[in-house]
Amino acid sequence: MFKSAIFGLGLMMLCASAAPVMAGEAISIGETHTITSKVMGEQRKVMINLPSSYAKNKDKSYPVLYVLDGGSHFHQTTGITNWLSESTATIPELIVVGIPNTDRGRDFSPTPADDKGNLQGAEKFMGFFEKELLPYINKNYRTAPYKVLTGHSMGGMFGLNVLATKPDLFNAFILMSPWLLSQNPDTSVLTKSINFIKSKTQLPKYVFVTLGEEPDLRPSFDQLVTALENNTAKEFVWQSKVIKGATHMSVVGASVNEGLQAVFSDLQLDMTSDTVKAGPAAIIKYYKTLSSTKYGFDISAESTLMELGRNLFFAGKIKQSEAALKMAVQVYPESVEGYYSLSYLYQQGKDFEQALQAVDKAIALLKKAKSPSVAEFEQLKVQLKKQQSEHGK
Repeated sequence: MFKSAIFGLGLMMLCASAAPVMAGEAISIGETHTITSKVMGEQRKVMINLPSSYAKNKDKSYPVLYVLDGGSHFHQTTGITNWLSESTATIPELIVVGIPNTDRGRDFSPTPADDKGNLQGAEKFMGFFEKELLPYINKNYRTAPYKVLTGHSMGGMFGLNVLATKPDLFNAFILMSPWLLSQNPDTSVLTKSINFIKSKTQLPKYVFVTLGEEPDLRPSFDQLVTALENNTAKEFVWQSKVIKGATHMSVVGASVNEGLQAVFSDLQLDMTSDTVKAGPAAIIKYYKTLSSTKYGFDISAESTLMELGRNLFFAGKIKQSEAALKMAVQVYPESVEGYYSLSYLYQQGKDFEQALQAVDKAIALLKKAKSPSVAEFEQLKVQLKKQQSEHGK
């Protein structure tokens, strides 16, 4: 099977029910920091979870996902984010920042300035993001310019308000069951966001908006979707979805899962696309352009080159497959999967000498990383030598 052993699932042995209960190690997810906010006039806690590769890759920067209602949504969002980035590689690794509430209604609700012109409510909370929170995260962590905001219910309303009021704060918005009921027409976020969308001729943003099966919120949701459908702004990409079977509270998990994949969908090239058909060099150029012109962080072409190599191999186009895989290890010289794939290709062609060379390079990389998969690849090497010997008889 044309897959790298290092990505296989191990077997878990279960202890007998009679075994004594042992004290275990605590599982820690992220850290809590406190920001003394002059804008808000209070202490604000933030929850920060870093990608698993953050400590190892000292030169790498990461896009940031900001999560409203952090006290409720931080843990499930980090779990979804880690799964999508590390286990399925469908999105990039993200720094996740959760913002717990102190006064939710105050911070998310649009409120006119007071008699002295001082900002209040959501507009004041936006100032906290702009002047304090985002600068704090950028100063203390290796952040890429690309930022995503997620908001649920009143948080979704706040996200729409940010889009219409301070659109440059974020590049993408995942808005879940936005609460747009019973608003003063003078401060209506629905009206403000619809007018904003209509007025823009260029809007390089991504908006993913969802709703559960919620009859009360459906009319305002449909009004927003109609405005999105009628927009003519260049570079504005959006998607809406009513999630069947979801309630107002259960809509969050599915929305974050699908929303993140939608936001970063252009990182996954379809194998039938013109770019892929043009070959490995075109694929590498595509990701370099995407990195520099849109996201502001390095996007690897490795997984797409691997997929292309596999597809070509199974289509019987061995030379083209070899060229794609060789390009992958040339551009990504620490690609264990690339060397494993080459070894498989050479093994199937009975070129055991080159297969062994590729496995040796994979083993060297695994030893350097102190990976437990070294033993598996050493065993693969033994098998290849045995096949080489048998083939030579």
